[in-house]
Amino acid sequence: MGHDEPVSRSLQRAALQGAAAMSARLANNRFDAPAFWRRSNRSVSCDWKELDMVLEMTRTQVGCLVSLAAVAIWSSGCNRAALRLPGASLAFPETPTYYRAKAHHPYTVVVLAPVDRRPEHYGERIAGTRWKGCCTDALWGGDASALIQKRLVSELEASALFSSVATTLTRPDDLVMRTEIHAFCSQVVGVVFLRVAGITALKVSLEQNGKVLFDHKFEKVVTDADKEYSGSQVTFIEQAMKVTMADSLRELIKEMLSQLDVEAATWSRAAANQSPEPTAPRAGARNPLARVYR
Repeated sequence: MGHDEPVSRSLQRAALQGAAAMSARLANNRFDAPAFWRRSNRSVSCDWKELDMVLEMTRTQVGCLVSLAAVAIWSSGCNRAALRLPGASLAFPETPTYYRAKAHHPYTVVVLAPVDRRPEHYGERIAGTRWKGCCTDALWGGDASALIQKRLVSELEASALFSSVATTLTRPDDLVMRTEIHAFCSQVVGVVFLRVAGITALKVSLEQNGKVLFDHKFEKVVTDADKEYSGSQVTFIEQAMKVTMADSLRELIKEMLSQLDVEAATWSRAAANQSPEPTAPRAGARNPLARVYR
């Protein structure tokens, strides 16, 4: 076994050298548990931070989307009249004022067809309220000018304010009523609970022989929550729009008639003051129309 001893020793020496080399390698790359956990904690912390950032961004995006959706709903809710069902209403309602003039004035009033200037006044606040002139109404292409002219004629006739009412000029001394439509529409606002408003604004003037006797702008807003509203609280959107428009027009015409009643009295007095008074014949003056008999 003598010749095997050097081999055995060489093997042991090689094994020891390999173990020493492995130990040195492990020493150089030793596993540091605290450092590993610190790195792991940092990694986990970074992961949580990244996750929290992602969630925060997601929440922000969702919040923005919700806000945009709310704005979109509210903007559509600012005037949801376009959501009405076409034809889900009755005819434009008759809403008489029942106004009776305090005095009768000997004039013929010619009510000309109103001039529709609504597009020029979109967005203007009406009657000191938050409601504005708009392009939505419940007429579905109907002639607003003809409708308003018809209501003006019928209310002037029923009030007995003037001797007669016409739509065409017959005599030079007739009073001529000119009307501009600045607003005649309806708005519907709200998301769950809707509020409907009828909006009317008219500029009315009367002139005689080119002289302006009356020139005023009248504005009125009636909502389905006002006492002037004559419709039902349970109805279709289009029907509520028609009723509020008719009610606002009725209240506006009533105010116009009242103002006309007051100012027309001054016209009569002014005309009476301008008319020459008859003079008595002088004593001894001969009447040229008298016949002389001899």
